[in-house]
Amino acid sequence: MNDSASDPPRDEADLVNFRSAARRLGGDMDDYLAVVEVFLEDVGSARTKLLAAGSAERRQLVAISHELANSFGVVGAERAERLARAVERGLRDGQSLDVAATAAALMRELAGVESMLRGFVSGMHAKAAGAMAPGGTDGSLG
Repeated sequence: MNDSASDPPRDEADLVNFRSAARRLGGDMDDYLAVVEVFLEDVGSARTKLLAAGSAERRQLVAISHELANSFGVVGAERAERLARAVERGLRDGQSLDVAATAAALMRELAGVESMLRGFVSGMHAKAAGAMAPGGTDGSLG
């Protein structure tokens, strides 16, 4: 296992599987960083949709859950993706779900994923700035 400074951070609290997500993009951390930044730009929209979920029709909730599952999957938020997919499946199968509780659970996952990804982006930008500074390092171990 390679633990060089260029590796993505280790998973924390099962929120984001950085390694898996980066691998799906061919291991290119610049590509992954770009995907994460798009996700973070869209967080406000996702939050608004979740807040409105309590008054949404069933088919709208299916669409919201599907969209969230895809977004979570792209950035490696596997637990959140599983939750959103389970909600989507349950709604499609006609299961009775507590919409408010379900939306709150998705909102908690979204908040945790957002926080972790913002930290990741900050760290990547700080690392890049350090590598470009006079006397900075490229982040490699050797």
